[in-house]
Amino acid sequence: MTEQRLLCDGWRFAELAPDTPVPEALEVQGSLVDIPHDFLIRDAQRLYRDADGWYVRTVPLAPPPRRTFLRFDGVYMYSTVFVDGDAVMAWKYGYTSFECELSRFAQGDSCQVALRVRHRMPNSRWYSGAGIYRDVSLIIRPDHHIPADGLYCASSRQEDGSWLLGLSCERAGG
Repeated sequence: MTEQRLLCDGWRFAELAPDTPVPEALEVQGSLVDIPHDFLIRDAQRLYRDADGWYVRTVPLAPPPRRTFLRFDGVYMYSTVFVDGDAVMAWKYGYTSFECELSRFAQGDSCQVALRVRHRMPNSRWYSGAGIYRDVSLIIRPDHHIPADGLYCASSRQEDGSWLLGLSCERAGG
């Protein structure tokens, strides 16, 4: 059975200069913020600036064989997920949700998750904001499950007139 709970509190945040080296960024303690969070509005005189926002939090892990995921419902814009200091996935599109499986990259009963959000101008016609602008959820799933947003079907007509059906469990672009 799948369990899900919001993980919108307890995030440490720091805005750093663009392209700050990762080890240095992960050592920053930052201030506590609640999600959703737009880090550009902190300095309303410079809404259209280049900046890197770093969100860091300790996340509990489910014991095997269960698997632990984080679902980000909205992060603007270029984001990279780090688990215990290692980059494990990137998501470049700022208007769609994405998931990252933590249990593939961490061991024990918890791990440190860091999310780097890179805001670069110009990028939008309107004020876009920057940061984690929608909920974050901790999701625990059984070892065998259907991936969220990840079951795709395709069919093609064969030369003999029959149809071939194919299934994929990989998320496009993920």
